[in-house]
Amino acid sequence: MACRADAHRVIVNNFAGAPWLFDGPSAPVAPIDDRLAALELPVLIYNGVHDLDDFIAGADFLEAALPNVSRLTISEAGGFPAWEYPERVNAAVADFLKRV
Repeated sequence: MACRADAHRVIVNNFAGAPWLFDGPSAPVAPIDDRLAALELPVLIYNGVHDLDDFIAGADFLEAALPNVSRLTISEAGGFPAWEYPERVNAAVADFLKRV
C-alpha cells in the first residue's frame, strides 16, 4: 500500500496559510475538560505515528479523559493518516463502527 506523502508535500508546500493569518480578535473558548468523563458515546481517536507531538499529546489527553475510547496509531503515517493511508483508516473506522 503506497503512502501519498509526495502528493501531500506538494499540497503543504503550495499552501499559503491564509486560514491562520486572520488578524481579527480571537474569542475565548470555554474549557470542557471536566465534562469529558461524562461522555458516554464511544469515541475513536487515531494519529499517525509521525504526527506532531502536540497532536499526539492532545490525543493522549483525550484517551485518558474519555471513558469509552478506542485509540489507534497508524504506522508510517504522519499528521494526515486518513489522507496518507485511507485504506488503513477506513478499515479501522469500519471495524470500530461494527464493534459499537
